[in-house]
Amino acid sequence: MKLSRFVRNERGAALVEMALVLPIVILLFLGMIDFGRAIFLYNNLTNAARDGARLGSTQTPTINTTTITSTVETRIATYSGAAVSTGHVTVTPPTSLNSYAVTVQISGYPFSPITPLPMVNGMTLSVSASFRWESAPPL
Repeated sequence: MKLSRFVRNERGAALVEMALVLPIVILLFLGMIDFGRAIFLYNNLTNAARDGARLGSTQTPTINTTTITSTVETRIATYSGAAVSTGHVTVTPPTSLNSYAVTVQISGYPFSPITPLPMVNGMTLSVSASFRWESAPPL
């Protein structure tokens, strides 16, 4: 009895394994890129909201919400490369004696992923920043 009869030819097995594993590896790789892009965009939105709130906190004696909103929108466009629509930025100036904070909120900013995963498509980011109004009386 010959042993060569029991040895099988394994040519092409690596090609089949690669065809099965490659789509999963590519999807994981693109998912990591999307995650990094989402964190980058979130940091830029946070920085833009913080800059706008800081600008609003230094305004005396009145706070011009239009100037703060345009500053935040410009900051987002500068760092993220995408323009923000007017409905995403909300500026809340101090309105009463109990409220001495200027708050800038960016809500519903869309994130467009590279990966075609249904759970990531349609994701929106929201951030908020608040600074104490510098013209407020001491506590």
